[in-house]
Amino acid sequence: MGVSPREEKQKLVRFLCGSDDDALELTRLKELKEAVVKAIDKLPEKQRLVISLYYLKELTMEETGKILGVTLSRVSQIHTLAITCLRHMLQK
Repeated sequence: MGVSPREEKQKLVRFLCGSDDDALELTRLKELKEAVVKAIDKLPEKQRLVISLYYLKELTMEETGKILGVTLSRVSQIHTLAITCLRHMLQK
C-alpha cells in the first residue's frame, strides 16, 4: 500500500522543520510555503486541481479521477507532471 497524502504532508513538515523550532527555521519554512503556493498557482488548471484535490482535500487518486472525469492512470500522469513542474520551478 502507498503512503497517504496526510502521511506525505507530515513527513514533509518534519523534514522541513527538522528538530529545531528556532526563528530561522520557521522563517525558512514560511518562505518555502510561499514559494510552493506561487509555483502551484503557475501550474495549468488540471495540474492545480489534481494537487489541490490530492493534497489539500486528501482525496485518493481514484476519487480525484472520478471528479475530473479521467482514469486513475491519467490522474497519476498529471500528478507526476505537476510534481516535476513544481520541482523545476522551485529549483530556480
